Amino acid sequence: MAYAVCIRARLIEAERWRDNSMTGVLKISGTNYRFKTRSHLTKAINSQYSEISWKPSPGDELIFDGEIFKDQAIIDHVELWRPQDFFPLGRHVEFAKRIHNQIPSLPSMSKLLRHSLHDDEGFEIRFVRWMKRVDYIDGRKKIPAILSAICADNEIRFCAKTKSEGKMCDLDKVILLPIIAETLQIPRAEIQADEPLGVPEKAVKTSSNNPNKWIPGQPYRPIGMPEVDPFDENAPALESYSDIPF
Repeated sequence: MAYAVCIRARLIEAERWRDNSMTGVLKISGTNYRFKTRSHLTKAINSQYSEISWKPSPGDELIFDGEIFKDQAIIDHVELWRPQDFFPLGRHVEFAKRIHNQIPSLPSMSKLLRHSLHDDEGFEIRFVRWMKRVDYIDGRKKIPAILSAICADNEIRFCAKTKSEGKMCDLDKVILLPIIAETLQIPRAEIQADEPLGVPEKAVKTSSNNPNKWIPGQPYRPIGMPEVDPFDENAPALESYSDIPF
């Protein structure tokens, strides 16, 4: 029976074919598997990210998504294993500890995240990738990003990369609370902490060059409407209309 994985592997042998597929040998936790890509190699490289031009070569340490059956493997997605890109969170420290403790009890393959445990020369290392995108704040823009983590030696480290081109993101500018709340199954309203401000709201407009244009929350005075005499106590006060449909 085949089972789905998202796990670290080493590329031992690789051969490219004319249809842009790849076959070869992967080594996973000390065991060799003959593999093939399910479709084009380019699709496997850009399955999670996009606009990635890198190509795997023998000797590369990889993370691959796919299926394993006996000594065979099918690759759906592949990316480089780069533990140097992962860092501890500077905020939400308590939530990070709770995620580290709860990840092993969560399903290894779900719509929310994927994770796997592998042996690295006697050390147990767990790789986690969230399947739901997070937002990276770059100035006034929100950029979709992919969040990953490594759990090892009682510590969890995180990495966020843009979905397009896989560029590194500053973790302090990534909105994490929604994905943390869903992972820990905590109501979003119960989590309060500092987050990136994101795109600022547009300033409320207080004037207009066109006097016939209605502005929400402002007195409506078309051309020709007489000014109110401020010294006339019997004059009606100006009203602000909020339901004018034009």
